Amino acid sequence: MRMTLERSIEGREGGSEDAIERARACVENLDAIERELEKDAASDRRAGMDEASKDAELARVQSEAEERERDPRVKALIEDAKTLAMAPEGTTRGRELTMAFAEKMERALALEPDFYQASLQLAMVYQAHGYVASAIERVTAAYDHTPGCFLAYALAGQMYEDVGLYNRAEEEYAKCVGVSFDFADAWVSLARLSVNKFGAISSAIHLMRVAKLGGPEAKFTKPGKHPLLLFSLAHALHLTGYSAEPTSLYTQALHAGAGVMAIYPLCKLANDCADDEGASMWAKTWRDARDACREDDSSADSFFASLEVFNAASAGPQWHEILNSKVRAYEIIANRDVDGLVRAPTLFTSDSLETLTESDEILDEVVVLKGAHAKFPGVVEEKINRVGVLKDFKAIITDGKARRTRGEIIAQRRVREVATDEFGRKCTVRVRACFVPDQAAADDVVLIAKSVCILSAASAYDKTADMASSEYDDKMYAREMTNRGLSGDSSATMREVDVKDACTRVMGIDDVSSDIIAQAEIVMRAFRDAVRDERNVIQDARYDAYAAVSAPLFLNLDFIVESGETPRAHFLGVGERPGFRLERERAFVRDVWSRVVDALDDDFADADARDDEFIKIVVKS
Repeated sequence: MRMTLERSIEGREGGSEDAIERARACVENLDAIERELEKDAASDRRAGMDEASKDAELARVQSEAEERERDPRVKALIEDAKTLAMAPEGTTRGRELTMAFAEKMERALALEPDFYQASLQLAMVYQAHGYVASAIERVTAAYDHTPGCFLAYALAGQMYEDVGLYNRAEEEYAKCVGVSFDFADAWVSLARLSVNKFGAISSAIHLMRVAKLGGPEAKFTKPGKHPLLLFSLAHALHLTGYSAEPTSLYTQALHAGAGVMAIYPLCKLANDCADDEGASMWAKTWRDARDACREDDSSADSFFASLEVFNAASAGPQWHEILNSKVRAYEIIANRDVDGLVRAPTLFTSDSLETLTESDEILDEVVVLKGAHAKFPGVVEEKINRVGVLKDFKAIITDGKARRTRGEIIAQRRVREVATDEFGRKCTVRVRACFVPDQAAADDVVLIAKSVCILSAASAYDKTADMASSEYDDKMYAREMTNRGLSGDSSATMREVDVKDACTRVMGIDDVSSDIIAQAEIVMRAFRDAVRDERNVIQDARYDAYAAVSAPLFLNLDFIVESGETPRAHFLGVGERPGFRLERERAFVRDVWSRVVDALDDDFADADARDDEFIKIVVKS
């Protein structure tokens, strides 16, 4: 029709001037209609986009606008920094390149302080390499120059939490929700701190209800749809003994995408409420999800990622201190290991140093300086690890200001003659353990996997390194003088072996696997006794509430082996939170969870195991 009208106008075919005018009017009307249709189509496309897509589109448009206005000198420095950040294929980015990258970024930020994206990226690089103070300084500078950057507040909160400064972390998360009420992750972090660290379950429930309602006028909708917030609220209510509302919220969380972690609590609640049909249905749903992940890698990743989140939620405040404070973990073991069967390199804290005099021989012990908090690497004068004689570090360890701003600094005695793997690298033996509580404390179970993870340092151990050398080399000290080399670093290689093969096949020494397992059992018994202590009440959080949920808690226990004529295993501490990424680790997790689900209808120890060769029950109280 448009073509006919246009030909009529151009050639004046078949009509008077009035007809031509009417044709022009029709064409204009058609153009207006098409414009309106295009607007409607664009509106429909926007309406069809999910919230994440809308946010991504808005961020892209905003980023492009900022990029057009950016100083050319800043652009050049950022491009140079990106080039430095890209290591050649098959190599890792060294400390020198990282520092060169940071120097370029700092120069760019000096020219444009409100370039918050670069500031956050640099903060994360600092954090990854152990420069905690610099990372926090950079991320706080981001929101000082850009007060509306809610991600900066959230990242600052996470960094403070990582070094054990929980009150500061809480402040940053609170600032974040003040700037962006709709940022659900900050609400989840606040609630997690309230429950897992402070034991303030009632306060956390009130906090999450405010977030879920969307504020006084209910205009913020994202928190109320966030699967983790729905799950966290359901779990907190579950801990307080409710059943109806948690069931509803767990179901909402499941529909919102929480994954398999919401299925077990639904099964448990149905079982506790004598809803046999519901319990059977949810148990079948859980088993179907488990079986599906065997056949599809993407399903397996989401399955275990969901269980990883549940594992973190299952560590209540009674466990939190054990898992995050090296000092507290050692104290608990020492108080309960009356026979001294657990060998651990001695820790020196600010308190223990007060009792030492200048004449004490122990001041001449070689120690590794680190942080008392599990995630704090021990950043002192820009060193990732400091190794030397204890008396040289006495002033640093007892420095109260350092403890307040960066977490408490401790020293751990270095183990001499550490065994190496078949390639000559220092290595750590990571034992996987699991605690399964029961409403009846006498039926608590501790399990230890038969497979272990060997974490080997990136480079071979140079046994000729001289502690007395006048040439100080950070890299050499971190690799050669610490207990585990860099095996706790992201550059470490990981592999899974049977616990009996860890010594004979990997390290080439006499088998001490039974000693490792025995120490792991004592450690887990000590931890279990500590959390089960009736006096261990933190605000309104009692461990009996977690035991009533009966969800398993998975831990990593790190050991090193001292070589020599009589090899001996030494317990280093609780390792990083399990990630459920390796094959045999997943088999262990899957088998434990299968037993837990089956045990709703049977005794735990008698429940059918799916991969029995991967599991060993070593404790039943």
